[in-house]
Amino acid sequence: FDYDVCNTDILINRLEVQDGKWLLPHGQTYELLALPPVDYMQPEILSRIMQLVRSGATVVGPRPLRSHGLLDADARDREVQELAEQLWGPCNGSTVTRNAYGKGQVIWGESLRDVLKEKGVGPDFTFEGTVGDQNLDFIHRRAGETDIYFIWNMARFPVAGKGIFRQKGK
Repeated sequence: FDYDVCNTDILINRLEVQDGKWLLPHGQTYELLALPPVDYMQPEILSRIMQLVRSGATVVGPRPLRSHGLLDADARDREVQELAEQLWGPCNGSTVTRNAYGKGQVIWGESLRDVLKEKGVGPDFTFEGTVGDQNLDFIHRRAGETDIYFIWNMARFPVAGKGIFRQKGK
């Protein structure tokens, strides 16, 4: 499994949802948005996430409790709490771990691997050979219908083995 990090501009202005997946303008797709383990979020970001979840996206992560920053802190904290109540609903991360919202859902308190497995998504790349996966890293991109993997050996010695890719028939 691998991930990309996105900033506020990308989240608010460039991400869309198509067929339940997060989509960037150049065609890169993601199964879910994983939130960092923090209790704050700007109301503008939360509002955009709500729109995207309503359209069918999946978000995994904790409910924000407050805004970030001091400017109009009380009002912005209340806004975050109100928006989060709508999006997370009864989801508390322990006894209730999911909340449907529009066509999408929010998940809190389940592992990312379990959520991806449920969606039918296995590891993008694994390696069987003289070293385990921990010594190899990779980046996977698509150019049209072509999948491109850049794999590099982080060990200080040569490795030999078999790369196993999620992509089939290519």
